[in-house]
Amino acid sequence: MGQIIAGWTVTAVIASAGGDPITFNKRGEKIKFWLPLGTSASDNDDLYPLLETPDIIIWASVFQGPGVDYQWFDRFVLTSPTAQKFGEVAIKRNASTVPGGFQQMDVWLSGSEQRMQLLKTVPKAGSSTFFGWEGTSVRMEIGSRRHTPRLGGSDIMEYIAVETETISFTIQASHAGTEFPEDVEKQLKYSHLDWVALDMRREESYTGILPELWGTQPMTEKVAAMLTPPSQKAGFQVCGEECE
Repeated sequence: MGQIIAGWTVTAVIASAGGDPITFNKRGEKIKFWLPLGTSASDNDDLYPLLETPDIIIWASVFQGPGVDYQWFDRFVLTSPTAQKFGEVAIKRNASTVPGGFQQMDVWLSGSEQRMQLLKTVPKAGSSTFFGWEGTSVRMEIGSRRHTPRLGGSDIMEYIAVETETISFTIQASHAGTEFPEDVEKQLKYSHLDWVALDMRREESYTGILPELWGTQPMTEKVAAMLTPPSQKAGFQVCGEECE
């Protein structure tokens, strides 16, 4: 898998695509959007290019909640613009039974011949491991740290942090407390991933769904359609928890 490297530092939060998913345009206005759900058994059928920079593409997929207009991120795949795989993160539905194993996320990193390898254990709280890929500017930190309780009352947050020449961001797990503040069972049932940008450089070179929503790239019809709630689209059929 990616080569272990020395550490690095990132800066303050400046943009995000929350787990719902939401983002903010350059005027600071919150934008709610919906990604199409997968329609086949293909692993990549439901992945969409959330953001593409000159050195990394962030692909994302969502899952549906108790109503058709509820969505959260459940998976991110990281590749280069030339399709080199770096890693994949998915929300974990079943806690690991391996001592020291991941409890909140599943993380895969690319190894030799682009084969993805599942990481079995997560660094202890307050520590992390760093990886890099030869010939690229991509650097990744995987670790855990103390945090306001997010999943199941645990004060441990598992995360990955990525830095390239053009962007730095984190991915971490979160519960659905915003949507269900009084329902702990649903908070855990709809646990999801959050993506948060920490630093962005050469933003004018970015493409993908988010730059169009931010207003830094012209909005295509395909992305404009993502602003309409599924329940308001033609052909909508009532579908609740039985659709999950």
